[in-house]
Amino acid sequence: MAASNKKKSPQPAPKNQVILKDNAKINAKGNVIMGDQIIHGNQYNAGGNLNIANVSTPREFIEQLQQVQSEIAMLKQSPELSASQARRIEAVEGDVVEVIQEVQKPKPLPARINETLGEAQETMNKIGGSVKSAVELGAALGALAELAIKVFGG
Repeated sequence: MAASNKKKSPQPAPKNQVILKDNAKINAKGNVIMGDQIIHGNQYNAGGNLNIANVSTPREFIEQLQQVQSEIAMLKQSPELSASQARRIEAVEGDVVEVIQEVQKPKPLPARINETLGEAQETMNKIGGSVKSAVELGAALGALAELAIKVFGG
């Protein structure tokens, strides 16, 4: 009896299981098991494309701030947010817009940038709790607040 040289075709992924490459996004209904986490309901994972540690110029600072702004806008669309949480996120959006305007001035004030982003971080942390991504975005805002002093002097 001769051995078969045929390759076995790979088993199809079970229903609702997706193998991701790069920065693909998935939507799944029901419980999802990811490693050691079981996710019940919807989860938004923020900060996937943020690279705050490598920010060293005003241009890079603005780019990362705009990325955070985009992530905040996506979070605001989450159906799990209460009306109160949505209002807080809108306040943070306003803070980010204010900082973007400040950093584009000829002589931005690092202390003002730091203070505004620090307050935005506190607000996101208050939202936190069931909205894990709010805490993640708050941490990103806090990191940018600290970097403002280094990038813009002060």
